[in-house]
Amino acid sequence: DLTTATVSRGDVMETVSALGKIQPRTYVDVGAQASGQLRQLIVQPGDQVKAGQLLAEIDPQVQAAKVESDRAERDRLTASLSDMEAQAVFAAGELARQKQLRADNAARIDVYDQAVRDAASTAARVRAVRAQIVQAESTLKSDVAQLGYTLIYAPMSGTVVSVDVRQGQTINATYSTPVLMRIADLSTMTVWTQVSEADVGHIQ
Repeated sequence: DLTTATVSRGDVMETVSALGKIQPRTYVDVGAQASGQLRQLIVQPGDQVKAGQLLAEIDPQVQAAKVESDRAERDRLTASLSDMEAQAVFAAGELARQKQLRADNAARIDVYDQAVRDAASTAARVRAVRAQIVQAESTLKSDVAQLGYTLIYAPMSGTVVSVDVRQGQTINATYSTPVLMRIADLSTMTVWTQVSEADVGHIQ
């Protein structure tokens, strides 16, 4: 038997097939800026996280020891500065006395020259120690920042879509920034696909 139908107007649709990957439009790879053993991994793939939430912790013992050493060095230099400043005040006073004696023609030239030398030398040592304190403060500031990097927080809210490390693993951030995990906003997705060149003109 033949199937018959009434002739009518309709739409003709042409379909183009292609393979692709669905990816989130917004995502971020969370890296580590500090080296050490990954002591705690708090999240797993599929977990929902908020911006600022703690994700992982790297063993802070090495960085904490550096900070403690930096503070001790800064305190030592501060004490040394106090001693140098006292010596500089004494040397400046001695120079003032020698200048007065010389004005009265009552000072020996060699004693006066020594007072000039001592005043200049102690003032230079004060400047040197102050520069060392500035350098020590800078080192301390850097190491405190490195200590803070042992705590890894979420830079954005979203879903943990992958974790590339395991708890107990040693992280080496010396020459590069290792990626620990990826967080993505899955509310808006995109499709990355490859379409044949002959079919591109048919895509709408």
